Amino acid sequence: MEKEFIAELHDIGKLLDKNSPELKRYNLTGHTFEKFDFGKFGIEKPTSPSWWGQYHHHNKSKINDEDLNTGDSWRDIPQEYRPALFLLILADHLASSISRVLPPIPSGSSNKDESKDKPKDEPKEVLKLWNRDFYKKNKGKYWAAFKSEEDLKKLFEIIDTITSPEEFLSQYNEYLILTPEDEAKPKNITSLYTHIELVGKIYRVLKRHCEIKIESVLELKLNGEAVKTIKEAEGGNRTEGNQNIKKGKWQARFVKCYIKYPHSFVRLQDINLLVKRNKLAEDFFAEYKDYVMFHTSDFISLFLPIGMELKEMFKDFLNNGFFIEYIETIADLGILRSNLDIKVIRERENNKSDITKVFNSRNTRVYRKILLPEMLDKIVPPICDICQINPGKERMKENIKEWICDKCYEVRESGESFKYPDQWQENKIVWFKFNLNTEKLENWLQKAFEKYVDSLNINNAQTIKDEFRSLACQSDFVKDYKGMIKTFWHKASDLAKKPISNYDELGVFLYSGENVKKTIEAFLEVYNEYFPDCEGDYLSPISLSLSISNVKYPIREHFRFFESPEGFINIRNQNIFHSSYDKKEIKWLINNLQSKGLHFLYKLASIYEKTGSEISVIVEIMDKRKSQQDISDLYSKIKIPPEKILNFYRITEVENELYKT
Repeated sequence: MEKEFIAELHDIGKLLDKNSPELKRYNLTGHTFEKFDFGKFGIEKPTSPSWWGQYHHHNKSKINDEDLNTGDSWRDIPQEYRPALFLLILADHLASSISRVLPPIPSGSSNKDESKDKPKDEPKEVLKLWNRDFYKKNKGKYWAAFKSEEDLKKLFEIIDTITSPEEFLSQYNEYLILTPEDEAKPKNITSLYTHIELVGKIYRVLKRHCEIKIESVLELKLNGEAVKTIKEAEGGNRTEGNQNIKKGKWQARFVKCYIKYPHSFVRLQDINLLVKRNKLAEDFFAEYKDYVMFHTSDFISLFLPIGMELKEMFKDFLNNGFFIEYIETIADLGILRSNLDIKVIRERENNKSDITKVFNSRNTRVYRKILLPEMLDKIVPPICDICQINPGKERMKENIKEWICDKCYEVRESGESFKYPDQWQENKIVWFKFNLNTEKLENWLQKAFEKYVDSLNINNAQTIKDEFRSLACQSDFVKDYKGMIKTFWHKASDLAKKPISNYDELGVFLYSGENVKKTIEAFLEVYNEYFPDCEGDYLSPISLSLSISNVKYPIREHFRFFESPEGFINIRNQNIFHSSYDKKEIKWLINNLQSKGLHFLYKLASIYEKTGSEISVIVEIMDKRKSQQDISDLYSKIKIPPEKILNFYRITEVENELYKT
C-alpha cells in the first residue's frame, strides 16, 4: 500500500540545530534536504512520498513561475509526486503569517543596538505577541529535537516511517511549540506547530477538491480552472501598487462563522442547549476537521473551496434551532487571508480607489450573511417560551404552565441535569463566564504586531504591517486561551462548580466576598501566566463576567448579562449595579482597598449621584486626602470613579453590604 504524503513533514528540518558541533561537518544550510549528499555521508535516503515535500523551496526564486511539466525546478521530482508538491507550496503560502508575502528583510535594517554583540549561534525563539517571554519561561527545554549525527539519521527515518500527521504532531509537540515558523524578526511570531498544522489542513482541502490528471501532460484543476504554475494559480500576492497584483485563476474562501441561538433559558436545565451545541460542534469537527482552521465554543474559522455549501455543512445546527452569522471572503489564493475582509472593508470605506480597483479586478468579495433555521410559513400562538420560533405545547411543571416546543423540551430533558446544592438554597450565588471575542482578537493582534515591528526599527515597517496575516497567531492565541481556562479550573475546582462538565467557560459558586475575590485572583493569576503582554482593558479579547443574585433569579438574566461584556472584568449585582473594570483597576482595588474608607465611599457616591459632577467629587477627595489617602490615590492615580470603588468593596469586603440597595 502506497504511503501517505504527509504535508506536515515539509518543515521538519526546522527542528534541526545546524550549528550543533556534531553536525558542523555536514555544512548544512537552510531547512530542507533536497540537495543533501546521502551517498557521501553513508546515510540512507528516504523513499516515502513525504520526502518530496523537501523540495517545496527548491529553486525558490523560479519554482513558482515554472511549468510543473517542463520547468527545470520540477525536473528532479517524479511526475506522480508533482501534484502533491504543487498543492503543498500553495498551502504553505496560505498558512504563513507574512514570510511568503514579503521580500527578505535586509539584515542591516533592524535596530543596531539590538543586533550589536548578538551571538552568531543565538537560538531560535518563537515570540508570542501576548507572552513575549514564552520561550524563556520554558527553561530546561530546547527548541531543537535533532542535535547530533544520530538525530540527523533519525530525522530522515521519520520522513519514511511516520504514518500520520497526528503521530508527528503528538510526538514532537514539545519542540514544535517552541520553534518559530520563521526565525527572522518580526516573522518569528508563529509557532512551527501551528504553521504545519494549518499547512496540512489546507493541503488536504485543496487535494480533496482539485482535479488531477496525470497523463502525458500533468494538469491540475480547481473550480474548473486548469493551471500549470504556482503563479498562475495564485496570481500576485500584493493588493496595492503596480507590481505583483495580477489576477490568479484559483480562488478560495475564508469564512468566519458565529454560532448563535435565539433561546431564552427559562429553567436551569435549559442550559443543556450548550451541551447540545458542544455535541453538534464535536460532530462538525469530526466531519470537517481539515476545513476548520481553529475554533472556540461559539466561533469557527473555515477554509473552503468555491461551491461548498455552508447551509449543508451547518444543517444539524440549523435543525436544532441555532443560527449562523458569517463573514465570507472570496479571493485569489495569492492574496487570500483570514483578515482580508477587514482590509477590503476599510479600504472601501476610506475610498482608497487604487487598492479597491485591484480588489475589483481580482474579483475579491466580502459578504456578511445569516443562515437561519427553517421557519414555518405561519405560526399559530402560543409559541415556544424558549426558542421563540416553533409552536409551543402546553406543559406543566411544579404547578406552573409552560409552552415549550418538542425540540426545546428534548434539550431540557437530555444531557446533564445540574442542580444547586441544598445548602445554597437560601443564599446568594455567583454565575461567571469567560469570553473570547474573536473580532477584538483580530484587531488586538494587528495592533500588537505593529507595536512589535516598531520596536525593531525596520526600514519597510509599514509594508510589513500592511501584509500581516493573523490566522496562525489567532490559532495559537485560542490554544492558549483554552489552556488558561483549564489551568483556572485546576486552581478553582474546590471553589466553584461547572454546571456543564465538558464546558469550561461557565461556572457558579456560593457567594461570599472572599469567594468573589478568590475567583478574580485565580483568573488574574492564570491570565498573567498565559497573557502577560495582553493588556486587560476594554480592547482585550478576553473577559470574565460575574453575575450575583439569589438562587431563584432567572437563569436567562445571567446569560443576557454574559452576552455583551463591556470590559475586562464585568460584575453585576442583581437589581443594584453593574460595573466593568480593567486589570489595573482590579489589581489596585484588591491590594489597596480598606474597610476604613467605606463611609467616605458612600458619601462620594452620593455626591456624584446628586450632582453628576466629577468636580464636586474631586473637591471632596482633595479636602479629605490626608484622612482618606488610599481612596485619594485610587481616584487620582488610577482614575477609578468612587461608585466603582464602592461597588467592588461591597461585593468583596463586607458580607452584609451586598444586600443593601
